[in-house]
Amino acid sequence: TVMPYIPTIQMINIEFNQPIILKGTKYTDDKGNEVSTIIDYKDNTNTRYLSRIVREYNQFMKSNIIQIPVMDYINHNMNDDTAVISYAKINKVIDHVYRIDNIFNNGIVLSDFKDDRNDDDIDSRYIYKYIDGINNCIIYNPAITHNNLVNVEYLVNLSPFLHRVFVNGSFDSLGRFYGADYQLYDSKSRSRILINGNPVIELDYKAMHATMMYNYSDMEYEGDPYDLYNSNELLRGAVKFMFNIAINTSSKQDAYKAFLWKFNQPKKEKMKRIKAEMIKHNLTPKVLLQRILDVHPIFEDYLSSGMGLTFQNKDSMIASDILEHFTNRNIPCLCVHDSFIVEREYKIELFEEMRDTYKKHMNGFECAIDAKDIFDSSEEDPDYTHA
Repeated sequence: TVMPYIPTIQMINIEFNQPIILKGTKYTDDKGNEVSTIIDYKDNTNTRYLSRIVREYNQFMKSNIIQIPVMDYINHNMNDDTAVISYAKINKVIDHVYRIDNIFNNGIVLSDFKDDRNDDDIDSRYIYKYIDGINNCIIYNPAITHNNLVNVEYLVNLSPFLHRVFVNGSFDSLGRFYGADYQLYDSKSRSRILINGNPVIELDYKAMHATMMYNYSDMEYEGDPYDLYNSNELLRGAVKFMFNIAINTSSKQDAYKAFLWKFNQPKKEKMKRIKAEMIKHNLTPKVLLQRILDVHPIFEDYLSSGMGLTFQNKDSMIASDILEHFTNRNIPCLCVHDSFIVEREYKIELFEEMRDTYKKHMNGFECAIDAKDIFDSSEEDPDYTHA
């Protein structure tokens, strides 16, 4: 009996050959773009240690497979002005999937598209356009028929390799991990990642930098420091953005300008929703910042301080220790700055490691971990279907 398999689209995995990048201070070039140059540095005990952690992690990750459903890949690469193709819709419109062993027009052939609802919001051209560039793929097995095709999730392999970036010519500034494909996806898509074929859970530190602000002042903070508007999630997002902007800009006026620029980015759908919510509640950047200062007077000491990069450096040290722990345990762990993804069977270990590592780096203080699903007895994920 020929067993069906989950078809996989193989992406090219690129490992950054330099695990540690040191950049200079940003400056504005002739075209008005903010840029920074890469700085050569002499290796010492610290840089060799930092490099070793990254190299060992990347070497270990070569033996693991990180995948995401192809529809998440397509939707991620679509422009905001095109219709998002949902799982339910695509299950209806795929009629046949042909096998290709070689690159064919730099894309995958999905033929005979049909829209059962006879409207125009599904168009096969979306598939052809946004799946373009995927190659080295076999996406059809004779054991998979049209009748059970809707139960198959087409998977894209993602590159897991990381490197660290430090800025301002200092290894005390930034230092976060970058480079992995999965870091570019939103949290909803990341929830459908598979590690070695297994479903995952993602845990993240809640309001990490605002909590660090209090901890640096030798103070504990309980609750959500960004929730200043009665659990309004969109306004919470606005508070978080303003906090992170104001801590790094040179003045309040610059913070207002940076905030408005951020919210006018045409491809940022979430920003549009937050902006609309602020207008609904008659909130301006100035009013928002003053609200933060009223609730958190301590923020006045950190305003325009540039401490955001220091906080990011601290969270990168925490991330490095967490990745080192799981690498030594031969457990693949993915990092999105202050959040981490593991196979579900390791969720308790991840929670404990995140808790203990933060305490180690922050003199015994604790940071809340958003882990609402971690102790749920149900392991079923209704959003994920596989063969």
